[in-house]
Amino acid sequence: MYDTVSGHEVLTLRGHVHEVLGVSFSPDGRRVATASEDGSAKIWDSGSGQELLSLRAHKGSVRSVAFSPDGRRLATGSDDQTVQIYALDISDLMKLARTRVTRDLRPEECQKYLHTSTCPPLP
Repeated sequence: MYDTVSGHEVLTLRGHVHEVLGVSFSPDGRRVATASEDGSAKIWDSGSGQELLSLRAHKGSVRSVAFSPDGRRLATGSDDQTVQIYALDISDLMKLARTRVTRDLRPEECQKYLHTSTCPPLP
């Protein structure tokens, strides 16, 4: 990323292994999402450049990526002719889990499915 006034490079995001085809800033500007020919979409911290999340649900190049207006969802579009919509807010994921899961998740399941080391217990 470059500073529009000075033209100096501010941040480089490294992690995709093929061409980046789409970019979107979250509404609050704190995150950047990228879509790549490598079949993944990634979410980055726009201040530090740290990769926060890698999404690999598509079977083809990911061509487009967009945050919802409230920043709680991310949509990706792919050459595999599908659109994936991801819930990014842990509370949204927990609400969904409560409708489908009948037991507390183990720590490894929290990491795998919710990308967090601990999950709140289900009521």
